Order: sequence, then structure tokens, then C-alpha cells
Amino acid sequence: MRRRPAGDDGVSTVEFALVFPLFVGIVVVGAFFGWWAYTQAQIDRTAQRAARYAAVPTTTGAYDFCHAKVLGQVNDDFQSGTVQAAELVVSDDAGPAGSSCPARPKGRVTVIVSHRFSNPFTPIVSLLTPASGTMTITGTGRARVES
Repeated sequence: MRRRPAGDDGVSTVEFALVFPLFVGIVVVGAFFGWWAYTQAQIDRTAQRAARYAAVPTTTGAYDFCHAKVLGQVNDDFQSGTVQAAELVVSDDAGPAGSSCPARPKGRVTVIVSHRFSNPFTPIVSLLTPASGTMTITGTGRARVES
């Protein structure tokens, strides 16, 4: 059995102390980007579903192409909070949707959802950069109007 030379005591502890913060940093950055990608996908899916909702007639043949009805659909689909009216833009080829529902939207329906999220990694990220506690994530959905 070989003996370690004197003076190697504590080398593993020093190596651990040097590598552990780097490992934690990589895990935190990975978790942040994972959270961001999930949230972006959720916003995109919500906007796409809302555009489809406004572009396809209901079983009665009417279209729900007005801001208030699309906002209700967005909030039904959205799992990470509530979208406010100012965070939603609904339009078709003729222009933005108003409060009254027209008989039929023209061309393509576009729904843009911009939502401010609380960043769950702010305490850790603020150690590296002066980041705010919120970030805005925007998703866009488009659908062709069906008859």
C-alpha cells in the first residue's frame, strides 16, 4: 500500500471548494433558461389557441372576434397568471378588433400576448447583473379565417 506524501491533506476539499460554485452556477443558469423556454412556449401556445378561437366560427356560425372574448379565451388557456386587456392585441387584415364583434374577421387573425412575469431567479441573477424582478415575454399567434 502506498502512502500519500505529506502535505496532500485537504486537496480534495480545496478542489471541491473551487468546483462547487461553478457547478451551482451552471445549474442555476440551466434552470433559468429552462423556465424561460417553458414560459415562452406557454405564451406562444396561448396566443396561437386564441387566434384559432377568433378565426373559426362557433357551432352557431358566429365568430368570437372581439377583444373581450379573445381575452377571456387567453385567460382560460393561460396557466401562469392572468393577462390584462392592455397586454393583448387582436387584429385581422382589416385592423384591430374592437369591443363589438364583427360578423366575420377578414383574412388572417393575429393575436399578440405580452405578459410581465416575476423572475423566480432574481435573487441569484442579481448577484451577477443588476436585473429587475420582472421580464416581459411576448407570443404571437396567427390563424386563417375559416368559413
